[in-house]
Amino acid sequence: MPALSTQDKGKVERFIRYLRASFYVPLASQLSPEGLKVDCDTANARVGTWLREVANARTHATTGEIPLLRLEQERERLQPTPAPWPGALQPARPVRPAPLTLHPQVFTDPMVGGGTSVEVPREMGIEAHGLVLHWGFNILKQPILEAVGKSSDLVVSHPPYHNIVVYSGEVWGRVGHPDDLSRCATADEFVEKLTIAMNNQRHATRLGGGYYGAIIGDVREGGVYSSYQADLITRCRKKGCRRC
Repeated sequence: MPALSTQDKGKVERFIRYLRASFYVPLASQLSPEGLKVDCDTANARVGTWLREVANARTHATTGEIPLLRLEQERERLQPTPAPWPGALQPARPVRPAPLTLHPQVFTDPMVGGGTSVEVPREMGIEAHGLVLHWGFNILKQPILEAVGKSSDLVVSHPPYHNIVVYSGEVWGRVGHPDDLSRCATADEFVEKLTIAMNNQRHATRLGGGYYGAIIGDVREGGVYSSYQADLITRCRKKGCRRC
């Protein structure tokens, strides 16, 4: 599914990293000596204090203002909070069941980023493997199957949207990596390398029932849309990496 605003992808990911480093990791370290782990109830109970004392009390790097003070200045111009929802809507037309429900035993994300995509399945009891370039795995040159050591039922990646956010040398590392997809010189080079990555995912997927894919949006630049999804589907058809 295309992202509504691919230009905001980096902002969302930066906030997730900030939340993890500033809230989750310190809380987990605080609870660890007591043999406790951060669960949903604990996080919800502590996040209000973190927002008041840390996140909303700092000087924001972009606006140069303290979010809590900025909110007070704008509060009188905000619309009132809607009343609680009274009940469920009746569907306008019959709701059809999802055509496909997956129950993978082994999941792999070869572009895992911050690690959320493997943390969630592990909490669900699914064996999950995360690989990524800045941890030393090169999807263009190293077989996923060898890195994981077994076939996966589901192999899904979340590649960069070409160069909207440049990762190596910017988000991580001091210099750019030649096989970083976000550093491709052209859109054609990006899709070509992404096709190689998809073929790697295909070979890592269990034959006769496994699935693989990529989560990626379209890009608009200079008033022109580039559909990486359409380009990728076309090239995968030509290169025989459609099915497992």
